Amino acid sequence: MDKLLSLSLDGHPAHDTTGKTVLVWAEAICDRRVFDEAADRPRFRAAFRTLMQRETRWPSPAKFLDALPSNVVPFQKLPRLESEKRRVAGLEAIANINKIIGYHPPRDDDNGPSAA
Repeated sequence: MDKLLSLSLDGHPAHDTTGKTVLVWAEAICDRRVFDEAADRPRFRAAFRTLMQRETRWPSPAKFLDALPSNVVPFQKLPRLESEKRRVAGLEAIANINKIIGYHPPRDDDNGPSAA
């Protein structure tokens, strides 16, 4: 926040109120949120850099939260490592289940019910 303050943007807090400003910002930013100092420090720095680059007036804590990069890690589907042995075992398991429940899947050469 010190760097943001040093820009002397329009509407910035008076020098003698910066300590209170920091406390108010901390309360607004941390309300109903949990941060991990080690993990979130780079995110906070990035948000302040964004504010320093974009804002021409002193920003609100809401602007800071909008500038805060997401901490959500995108889900990456793992590559499928299926071997022929596992594929055959899976097909056999399905065939066994079908046998137990009495289901007989149609064959490729089955043309459906015969017209008699």
